[in-house]
Amino acid sequence: MTSIQLKLEIPEKHEIYSNKLDGNYSRPLTGSLVISSNTHAEVASLNQVKIYLVRVLTEKHTKGTGGSQPLLQRFNRLITTTPKSSPSAIAKQNCSIIESLALHVPRLGPESQVGYSPENGRIYKIPFHIPIPANIPGTEKTALGDISYCMVASTSTIDGKNLNTSCDTQLVRRVTQDSPSVQHTRGYPKSSLIRKMALTQHLTANAKSGIPISLEIFVPPWNPPERHTEYNCIAVRGIRWRIEELSKVLTQVDCDEQGYSETMPIEENVSTREIHSGFQKGYWRILPRPVTASHSAKDDDDEDWSIEVPFKLDISNPEIETIAPEIDLSCYDSNFPSADQLTSQQSRFTTTHPGLMITVEHRVKFDILMSEDTFDAETHSMVDRKPLRTALNASFPLQIIDRAGGNCAESLDRDNPPLYEDVPISSPDYV
Repeated sequence: MTSIQLKLEIPEKHEIYSNKLDGNYSRPLTGSLVISSNTHAEVASLNQVKIYLVRVLTEKHTKGTGGSQPLLQRFNRLITTTPKSSPSAIAKQNCSIIESLALHVPRLGPESQVGYSPENGRIYKIPFHIPIPANIPGTEKTALGDISYCMVASTSTIDGKNLNTSCDTQLVRRVTQDSPSVQHTRGYPKSSLIRKMALTQHLTANAKSGIPISLEIFVPPWNPPERHTEYNCIAVRGIRWRIEELSKVLTQVDCDEQGYSETMPIEENVSTREIHSGFQKGYWRILPRPVTASHSAKDDDDEDWSIEVPFKLDISNPEIETIAPEIDLSCYDSNFPSADQLTSQQSRFTTTHPGLMITVEHRVKFDILMSEDTFDAETHSMVDRKPLRTALNASFPLQIIDRAGGNCAESLDRDNPPLYEDVPISSPDYV
């Protein structure tokens, strides 16, 4: 009976950097394989050890809020799908091999200490570097499912016994500085009060410390008051906001369209949850522009007036353990092989739902509390207030990101590829 044992020593976390302008960056993950045995002869009998990075996508048992497929498409799926008993009891899981390498076990003597740190000739530590694709999603827990990563080491002894070990690791996506802000504009042609709104999100801090934004509100010109001793303005007296997280579970299916075969993502489940809400209280006035030689009152008939309201969105919520950052379909643009070949050694890597994908996006919605206020021109005291319609439910995309410190892109460009001079055998064979 063999006494060989395998152990993986890898970092608990590994960072992946993304930048919308320059792409994604990722260093290789550095680790060590520890082989221990009572006798050196058993270690010498090993030829090579396979190292795998496995991604596990698991859908949670939740109904969500339903998919957004057309009614006819949903009906076709119902009549073409064979009914299964208790489908809700079957966990949907997709396990993929993201990267793999073959690590050769060196032929070292019991007293050799070249690069491997043996102890009494029984323990060998073999270093390795495994590439990490930079376009994959990070380790996340979402409302509909989880994304996790695991490193697996597997080999066979001379008598045919399978040996394996595994170790979990977290891949953390961080955003490098590409632009200080991002802006979205929404128009409301049917609204008589607000013509359009522009949301500017400042990307200078991590979302955990709050999300600084500026909301610019455009309104049409209004008629001046009848009395020359008064002036009026449109006032923003408060902004009610709420942040929502939209999670989707999708499956890649093969579709034949006019003789062409293509892969299309189909929504399986959709869930929307409110992360946080609040009310920004204040008073911001939109005053008429002064009449000058270059700007007449007639010009205001064609130009909207605006006011900018800066404040910070707080996303801290004790009832929500983690808030996943954005995960879009571009994170799944690579076809990785299934991890079913590891099932005989690690039953946790069984794929029950090929092509499973999980995406996350966020949005913020606003209701604007406004009024038309009239003031005395001499004392500037309010003489009249006319409440205006407040329900707008304006929706904007919102980025919840984990920002990286410093210029990570430049440091990654300066990094050298992994070296193997300390290993007397050839470098790992990437497969």
